[in-house]
Amino acid sequence: MNYDVDIFRGEELESTHRVLLTNIDSKEGFNLYLRSSFKPFQLIPFVSSGGVEEFSLDESTLALFTSSHSGEKIHTDYLEEILINNNINENLLFCSPHWPLSNDRSRQLASLGQRPTRVHNNCSGKHVAMLLMCKLFGFSMNNYTSMTDDLQIFLFDYLSNIFDYKLEKIAIDGCGLPIPYLDSKSVVDTAHKLGKGEGGESNTWMRILNSMKENPYLVGGTGRFDSVVMDQCNKQLVAKEGAEGVIFLQSDNDTTIIKSMDGSRRGVDLLAAHILRKQGLVGGFEFQEEKEILYNRQGQLVGRIKVSK
Repeated sequence: MNYDVDIFRGEELESTHRVLLTNIDSKEGFNLYLRSSFKPFQLIPFVSSGGVEEFSLDESTLALFTSSHSGEKIHTDYLEEILINNNINENLLFCSPHWPLSNDRSRQLASLGQRPTRVHNNCSGKHVAMLLMCKLFGFSMNNYTSMTDDLQIFLFDYLSNIFDYKLEKIAIDGCGLPIPYLDSKSVVDTAHKLGKGEGGESNTWMRILNSMKENPYLVGGTGRFDSVVMDQCNKQLVAKEGAEGVIFLQSDNDTTIIKSMDGSRRGVDLLAAHILRKQGLVGGFEFQEEKEILYNRQGQLVGRIKVSK
């Protein structure tokens, strides 16, 4: 389905976002890179093969391993602890250091004269999980991000079986790990079946989603849209954002992928808020992404949002 998300100032149209949506009622989907919205799927083999138990991890770790985190202490302290406990050098993480997505944490580090490390990378949770998978399955950690590495070959074969077709169109994500080009309808249907208890990985899938629901601010961080959405939905929904304007949503009654055609974040978040409000999952709560359009800094009502198919 195609949606227009129109932004009005006063009575005049100021901006339009064109957004694609696939859910369980869609007859067909569209092709996309899920980007970080793919992380919960990448974690399935680790959980299914007993990784949590093998490394004596807390259940909340699963949320952190699916995260695109803000680099707050709740994220980085936990990841550093996991690395130390499992005798893994942080320098083995392929993802590069960058300042935390949390402006507050970045300012705090700078004020202390500290520089960000690899665990501050927003994808470091996934990379730590990949290194643990190397230990779990007996693969070398030296080249774990390569598409020809034993770990990635194993993961894509494993996930191809879950999606019931060969994942062949593969590119490189922003953090250096491979990312497949997928049909949104296939992803929605697969995730929805797993969520309904169908398929051999359904228990694993629900375990991952439950961790995300229970720990929404490990998935993103303070003020992050997907974290706030899960918090407001009172454990009735999983939300996971990805780069280039992607979000994956799953509740008991629906599974949805939303993607902005121009890759921007705003139209996707506004459409997601609109859909969830119609489904009765967020009530009258106004997200910050909506407030920035509706009100100016003086609190005056200056705009409105219109969503149409």
